Amino acid sequence: MSKKKFAIILCLIVVLIGATSLKLAYDLIAPPSHKYQPKSVYISPQTSAHEIAKQLKEEGLIKHKRLFVYYLKLIQEEKKLRSGVFILSPSYSLKRIKNILEGKEGPGGLTRITIPEGYNLAQIAEAFEDKKIVKKTDFLNYAHDIAKDKFKDQYPFLQEIPTNNIEGYLFPETYFFSKGNTLDIIFNAMLKQFSMRIVKRWEENPTAQILSLHETLTLASIIEREAAAKEESAIIASVFNNRLKKNMKLESCATILYAIGDLNKRSVLYKDLKIKSSYNTYLYPGLPPTPIASPGLHSFEAALTPAQTDFYFFVAKGDHTHYFSKTLKEHNRLKNQIQRGK
Repeated sequence: MSKKKFAIILCLIVVLIGATSLKLAYDLIAPPSHKYQPKSVYISPQTSAHEIAKQLKEEGLIKHKRLFVYYLKLIQEEKKLRSGVFILSPSYSLKRIKNILEGKEGPGGLTRITIPEGYNLAQIAEAFEDKKIVKKTDFLNYAHDIAKDKFKDQYPFLQEIPTNNIEGYLFPETYFFSKGNTLDIIFNAMLKQFSMRIVKRWEENPTAQILSLHETLTLASIIEREAAAKEESAIIASVFNNRLKKNMKLESCATILYAIGDLNKRSVLYKDLKIKSSYNTYLYPGLPPTPIASPGLHSFEAALTPAQTDFYFFVAKGDHTHYFSKTLKEHNRLKNQIQRGK
């Protein structure tokens, strides 16, 4: 073989090796897909970069978890990732995923929005409008008329709701959205969290399923609004559970406030108790047709597994806690005692 031929072959081999190396490198860092497929991902607090990378790999959002961790370490940002619910796509680059998880994606960054436990749809809609993500009216129209039909096949638990109103099913959590995200993306993220947190807990406790999922959620929403002190949640749940068993009216002031559309009203007046509404639990026995707010996991746990007590009544002390009693006579005595104390 002549030197000229040998040199040509050698050059070809070098080019092939280089091309193979480049292809291998590209395959390592290329996103799993080139198609935009938005997914909501929940990153819990105190989650390490290794755990986040594993989660992203399982969700199909990155190809190699170790490469993602090495990348973060190389730029010294493995401890800058936040907790919350993020919208990601398998078409995103490693850099863009990293930026999103740090809240830096886009020129203005992601918008952080926290939905507190006990917010109803109107309050959630106001929070989104305050953050300039979507208009309140658009959010409420979607929640009342579109969301159930849109997602009932993807999330079968929505089929149990007796109305089109999905009150209570948007899980309270910290989310990160871009201002360009559609209502489809926003609601899908919140419903996915409900499925992952509430429905999962429900399915893990088949022996505790005395009420349906919808009924348990409805009861949990009342507990959420009544129990200012979290340690009382299971006891308050026992009161409502005992009353339901006896077919007694729940007589929850929280449902009255929902019926009149003012959850922040300081006290319920006698005339309020006469309002003709299916949410008036002073007037009608049983649970209202839907939840009155989005309960947190703690309240749902209380509704699912209430304390075992003989209590049928409770009255607020004025310090965010309650007196509990077994009889109406005792209940009235405590109410009078509180009134005299004022």
